[in-house]
Amino acid sequence: MATIALCRQAYEGGEEFINRANLFSHCREKAEEYTDRLARAYYLNYSAPSVDTYSFFLFKTPVTRKYKEDSEKISSFLEDCDRKGTDFDKFIKDTVTSVLVAGSEFVVVDVPQVETLTVQQEKEANKKPYLYTIKTENVLDFEEDDKGLVWIKYLEEREDKGGKWDYEGTGKKVVYVIWSRGHYISYDKEGTVVDDIKLNIDFVPIVPIRFQEGKSLIRDIARINRSLFNWCSLLDELLYRQTFSWLIVPSDPNEPLKEKKIGTSWCFTFNPESKHLPTFISPDASNASTLENRCNNAIQEIYRISNINFNTKDVGKSGIAKAYDFMNINKTLAAIAYTFQEAERSIFQIIGKYYGTEVSFDSDNKFENELDIFIQYPTEFAITAVADRLSRLYEGLTTEFSKRFKKLCASGIVEANFPMLNEETKKEIDDEIETYYESEDSGAGLGEETVDNLDQLEQIILADAENAAMQDEK
Repeated sequence: MATIALCRQAYEGGEEFINRANLFSHCREKAEEYTDRLARAYYLNYSAPSVDTYSFFLFKTPVTRKYKEDSEKISSFLEDCDRKGTDFDKFIKDTVTSVLVAGSEFVVVDVPQVETLTVQQEKEANKKPYLYTIKTENVLDFEEDDKGLVWIKYLEEREDKGGKWDYEGTGKKVVYVIWSRGHYISYDKEGTVVDDIKLNIDFVPIVPIRFQEGKSLIRDIARINRSLFNWCSLLDELLYRQTFSWLIVPSDPNEPLKEKKIGTSWCFTFNPESKHLPTFISPDASNASTLENRCNNAIQEIYRISNINFNTKDVGKSGIAKAYDFMNINKTLAAIAYTFQEAERSIFQIIGKYYGTEVSFDSDNKFENELDIFIQYPTEFAITAVADRLSRLYEGLTTEFSKRFKKLCASGIVEANFPMLNEETKKEIDDEIETYYESEDSGAGLGEETVDNLDQLEQIILADAENAAMQDEK
């Protein structure tokens, strides 16, 4: 839990991070000196950019969600998924950030609680499902099986509306919730039952979302960032106390004070018989250089761990080599995308259970059910990926060896430009493409079997790029 708290503070930065828990005192430092140093402390936040960069690439291409056009239940849910006016896209993006920072999050798919006795009565009440999240540090324990959560125990903070004066000044109270299949019960700190509700459902409507087995993306970065914060503070203290040079001048050795003021500057005095000229003396700069080098090395180490390289020394690297470097980021992004694609499907499955129907996620489905939905996250995240794919597709249209290949290219162009196209319009366009190329006299050429699938060409191009990148690295 301490690591999760550090990761959240490191991501948020500001006053959340600049505190006595993160700024360590020096063994030769007085209490008042530490207090002054804390007041001057600043935080260079490298944790937030590491997370935000992954989030940016993940949602650079919009998530594809297709469903029945007249589905009021899905459209209204996507527009306001938490009863606070938050659209589903923003809710998911915020959840992605929290999961990358903390390692996991739990999404609750709840419905307004009204006194009903049967499933039919609940359906007639037209209770619209809504979402909220439980932070992973508030989850005390849970059990899962192949059907999902069996039960979960967590802390929940609620507004205290008991009519009593809140001496703590928080206006909040903490309750312990145990949610099992068909039963919801909560207790206060004293063990008194607050809620005891029998539910007409045989599932726990909570979706656990985990990144890398529940490990934070910045679990190592946050610690380095905290060390960088302390080194910057020490460097600032060193510069603050030793920036100005001191003047040394000859003076009467019988004078009691060895420190004098000349104009607006202080000076030290020495015996005139030593026959030294007045001069300036400076503190040793090696300590500051050591700290500065350590800070720069820590920043580069953060970039290395996060697979984000902003090193200007790599300007001579070829585009193919840089694309090969991006593959590590792409692999991580693909894993995140798959995790949230499955989480979204689980959310809609639970919504379907509330409405007493089975939800289909099949891309070939005609969306006859009002809750059927197709969800597809991107699988390629390079900045130039879409442009390169479109370029290859347009070039493919100029070939003359296969009608089937040209039809695949045309369909791919439509999909790349209009990923949110509804099924009916897409089918009309596919039919028009089919008709056009059947009537086109493009010749037999090499035959339709020469290029069976556009994806095979992409794999060949990617393999060639990888080999070229490895040769470039050598």
